[in-house]
Amino acid sequence: MALEYVQYKVQREVQNMITTINLAEDICPVSDFRSDINNMLQKTKTTHRPILLTQHGKSSAVVLDINDYQRLLYEKQLFEDIRIAKEQIKNGQTYTTAEMKSILKKRYSNVER
Repeated sequence: MALEYVQYKVQREVQNMITTINLAEDICPVSDFRSDINNMLQKTKTTHRPILLTQHGKSSAVVLDINDYQRLLYEKQLFEDIRIAKEQIKNGQTYTTAEMKSILKKRYSNVER
């Protein structure tokens, strides 16, 4: 089914986009992060790996490159759209090609070519 293929492709892209945390390199106390913030931010950008910040020996925050973060938000929304589409298909909330053409013609009939 087409939706499963899209879901598979998105999952693969997520896996390729953000490499899992390297326990030896990507866990950092907040104090170390603060003292070397520019290099740490550059590291997230080049490695596409998040940095796990710790406070008093416990995890407290994750630092992620903005582009990776935006992509995660986009993919989260895409997964939600796929979930909704699957539910609509399951409930028979679909259109035939002819019905969809009619809907689109009505919606865009006033658009100039």
